Amino acid sequence: MLLFWGYPTQDTTYCVNKSPAGAFERCIDLCLGSDSCMLSYGNDSTCILCDIFTVTSIIQSDSSENTKLAIKVDQQNQCPEDVQSNQYTKSDPYGNSYELSFNGSSWTVTYPKSCPNRLWRMFPRTIGPFCLRVDTSTERITRNSALRYCRVLFDGGYLAGVTSAAEYNHVLSVAKKWNSNSTNYDYLGVWISGLKKSECESTQVAGCSGINAFQEFPGQTTFDYYNFPPGYPNFAMRGTGSVYSRCLQLVWAQQKSAFDGKVINAACEYPCNEAETICAYSFACGVLAT
Repeated sequence: MLLFWGYPTQDTTYCVNKSPAGAFERCIDLCLGSDSCMLSYGNDSTCILCDIFTVTSIIQSDSSENTKLAIKVDQQNQCPEDVQSNQYTKSDPYGNSYELSFNGSSWTVTYPKSCPNRLWRMFPRTIGPFCLRVDTSTERITRNSALRYCRVLFDGGYLAGVTSAAEYNHVLSVAKKWNSNSTNYDYLGVWISGLKKSECESTQVAGCSGINAFQEFPGQTTFDYYNFPPGYPNFAMRGTGSVYSRCLQLVWAQQKSAFDGKVINAACEYPCNEAETICAYSFACGVLAT
């Protein structure tokens, strides 16, 4: 890592406070232990970790401000004679990379790819940089309508899932912010990727347990944050009709809390469950960064 006196210049909303971590070396170790962490900054009493794609500019300071910064860079064959005149890179096998250069009083972080606009946030994935956007409707929304919105927002867009703690926390926090006044339910939900396989619709046959009952996860290879509460996924038909609960919602607590932060399956064609105690107003869209 490259270590110097300094701190990020812009809003660090997406950085995480890990204070107190002890000596700043411990803060560095926390960043090194996380694949998604890009840099750590602070001192022996504070520790802030920032993931890749969250910082674009860093102020070069001095010991008087008592804030150190350590940023990951590719291994150097030798220490450069002038650290500030050197251009640094950080790469991984999946294209989640950046360049770091000094321009007189600050460091600039440049990423080779970007999202469609500032309403999207970029995350590292094993398929390369991935953009997520969480939107909401003033009315309750079905999964089918949410998917259409994603395709309208950006050509090639689709309902997205979550593959990391950062993505999971981001989707939930934005959805909660958009729906802070909707409290007349047991839970609120945000539509995410996942569609039940036809062979798993009506019965839990072999290979249809948990997340294995679902498909259609574009750009996704891990499912650690798809945690179902007891009784889910269920295989029942909605009412007396012919609609099964084939789609997925990430839900959070309103008047009840047992399902808070869990994933449930729900009917794609309806915004709410049959009792109208769990309803969706939000949806997560995804697209590869370009």
